[in-house]
Amino acid sequence: MERTLTDPIARKVAEYLLDRPQACDSAAGIRTFWLLDPVREDELLAALDRLCELEVLRVLPSPGAEATRYRLAMSTTELVALLDAGNVPPPRAH
Repeated sequence: MERTLTDPIARKVAEYLLDRPQACDSAAGIRTFWLLDPVREDELLAALDRLCELEVLRVLPSPGAEATRYRLAMSTTELVALLDAGNVPPPRAH
């Protein structure tokens, strides 16, 4: 699996976590409080799945809770490196 973060919604979630590494919330909370621009629920869930695949986020056990909660799963140093890798421009055609 490629370890880059190019999805704009996933990047916004990751950037939010850089400033608030202890943040923890459900998809609904992330959509409402973490993201300034409105996003569709299916797009957010796809972004959260991608962040979990990349081990940026972890799902917290929530016995009895109705909603899955997400939290940062790596150090902010690792997160910065991952975000920087996604900023690499594509090679130019000659």
